[in-house]
Amino acid sequence: LAIGSIALYAACSHYFLACAPEALHQDSRPPCKVDADTYLQRGWCRLEQWAFMAINGSAQMYVFDSSLSQLSSRRRWIEESVNVFNGHFTHEADKALLVDVVLGLYGLAVIAALDPSVAAGRHLTGGKGPQHVPQQASPPLAGPQLIELIAERRGLIFPRQHFGDLVDRLEAELEWGARESECLARESTSPSTTYRAARTARRTLDHTGSPSHRTCSV
Repeated sequence: LAIGSIALYAACSHYFLACAPEALHQDSRPPCKVDADTYLQRGWCRLEQWAFMAINGSAQMYVFDSSLSQLSSRRRWIEESVNVFNGHFTHEADKALLVDVVLGLYGLAVIAALDPSVAAGRHLTGGKGPQHVPQQASPPLAGPQLIELIAERRGLIFPRQHFGDLVDRLEAELEWGARESECLARESTSPSTTYRAARTARRTLDHTGSPSHRTCSV
């Protein structure tokens, strides 16, 4: 249940902290070293980061290894974390279970890019994060920038053997729904069911909980 709900929990959180100092994994035989790099390589760990970024961007994402820093200052990290299907999975069959999840998260990111008003419930970019965090070297990733990053690595993020043409069909449906919504708004008519459902889901996530009370700490 914990693994199955990890994407939803991360998406509903307002802050993300990856606690990954160098340590020994005592359950492995022999014990092996784990650190921020091994965390980043795991598929499920990439999924929780993808889920958070799809809704919140990267402004309130942090990692603690030897010290605390913002993930948006680590461009390579951000680029790797969205490649969920290139991460390490103990069971390769788990990848098939994530197609709908990753596709749904991408749809929520697309909705926010098409209609920024649905993401108006969260204003965390300028909020106060943890104290004593070094100034970031690059701006945080927000909705449109995330879409651009995904477009650059589309083939890796949505491998054809798992997604087929689902991404193309999702984009076409949402873009058509957005255009239809603009036209129907002038006629006081409701847009398509798919677009309306995605827009409602995104609004719900963006208005979930109190920013001071929900942190995804992993």
